[in-house]
Amino acid sequence: MGLSLGRFILLAFVIGMSVACGPDLQQSSEQDHLTVKLDEYQADCRPTLADQFANSKISDSPIEIYSIKVLVETTSLWTSIAVSGLGSMTARYALTQGDDGINVQIQGLDVFEISRPEDGESVREKIVLEIDAIVHKTSDNVVFQISKENSGTTVYTLLHDNGDRVEEIARFTNEKFDEGDNTETFTLETDSFPPPLSSMIKNPYDGPLFDAHAHLVGSKDSKHTYAKDDRLHINQERADGIFPALEKENIIGMIGFLPVIHEDFVNDNSFNQPYYDETLSVVNRPDNKIIPFLHPNSHTGIPPDEQGHKLADFIERNVEESEILFRGVGEIHTSYPQTDSYEDMQMVDPVMLDLYDYSAANDLIVMIHPELADMEDVHKALAHNPNTIFLLHGIIDSGDGG
Repeated sequence: MGLSLGRFILLAFVIGMSVACGPDLQQSSEQDHLTVKLDEYQADCRPTLADQFANSKISDSPIEIYSIKVLVETTSLWTSIAVSGLGSMTARYALTQGDDGINVQIQGLDVFEISRPEDGESVREKIVLEIDAIVHKTSDNVVFQISKENSGTTVYTLLHDNGDRVEEIARFTNEKFDEGDNTETFTLETDSFPPPLSSMIKNPYDGPLFDAHAHLVGSKDSKHTYAKDDRLHINQERADGIFPALEKENIIGMIGFLPVIHEDFVNDNSFNQPYYDETLSVVNRPDNKIIPFLHPNSHTGIPPDEQGHKLADFIERNVEESEILFRGVGEIHTSYPQTDSYEDMQMVDPVMLDLYDYSAANDLIVMIHPELADMEDVHKALAHNPNTIFLLHGIIDSGDGG
C-alpha cells in the first residue's frame, strides 16, 4: 500500500535519523503507521539542533552530548585550529565580521582554515567567526593546536549558552610571531564543561523513530564502490535480518534509496535489474518498512552539464515505468555535483524546477543535499512550488572536498 504524503513531511537530521516529538502519534484508519503528520511532529518540539540531538536515542547511550559555542577572532592572514579529545559536528556557523574575500573551512570545533588575500582591503582587520557545535568527549583532556601566519593574533573562545546567559568555558590566545606555522598548544580538562544535554532533558523522547536515510545498494568496502563491482544490495535474506532489528529499536520505517544506474541518463539495466527485482520483492512484503526513493546514479562519472537537461525526464520515465511505488526522488547533491546529479548543477536550474513541479504533481518527496554556501538557492527552490515537499539532508560546507 502506498503512502499518501502530499500533506505530510519528514524531517531529516544530519545523522540520518529523524525523531518525532510532541504527543504520542495516533493512528487513524486513513493513515498507515509510517506517516508522520507535520503538526504532530512540530507540537512541543524543541527548536534547536542541539536539543533534537539530545532527545534522540544517542542520549540514552554512555556518550554524553554537549552544546558548545565557539568564537574565533583573528587579525592574521590565515589561521587554523585542530582539536583532539572531542568528537564534534557543526550545527551552524556565521562569519559575523569580515568581507566576502575570506575563505572559511570548518568541521565541528576544527577550523581547517580562515584566510584572506594578502593584498585584500581587509588585511589586519579583525575576522570574527561564530560556531555552534554538538560535541562529545573522546578523552578526559582536550588539546587545541592553534596555528597562524607570523603576524596578527588569534583568539579561540569556548562558550556555553545555559538559556539565561552565555558563559565562557575557556579562552586561548596565540600571539606567536615566529617563522612557520606559529603553532601554540593548549589543553583543557573536560570537567570544566557544562552539564551534558541529557541531564537537561526533563522528559526524554522514547517513542517511535523513523530512519530518513538508508542506501539500498552499498559498497562492501572502500575498494568496491563502482557499479561493476559485486555490491551489497537489499534482498529477502537481508530484509529478514534488518526488519527485526528495526522493530527491536522501535524504528517504524525507513527511506531507502534505490539507485537507477545510467549513462548520460540512459538506463543500464545490466546493473539495474537485480537491484530492481530484489527491492520489489522486499517492498511487497506485508512486514515491509522501506519507503523507496528513486536515486539517479551515473556509473560513468558525473554527467556533463550539457546532459543535465535530461535529469527530470529520466526520473519521470523511471517512476512511471516501474512497478515499485516510489515515494520520493533522491538523494541528489545539488551544490557539489556527484554522480546523482550533473556537472555545474544549481538548485534553480530549469530542469530542477521542472523536477520540483513534477514531484509536487505526483506526491513525490524531493531529497536534496545542499551546501551552506547555497542557502539562497535553497530558499528559492522552496518558494518555487509551495506544494513540493523537500527533505533536506547534510546542509554542510564541504568546500572543495565533496
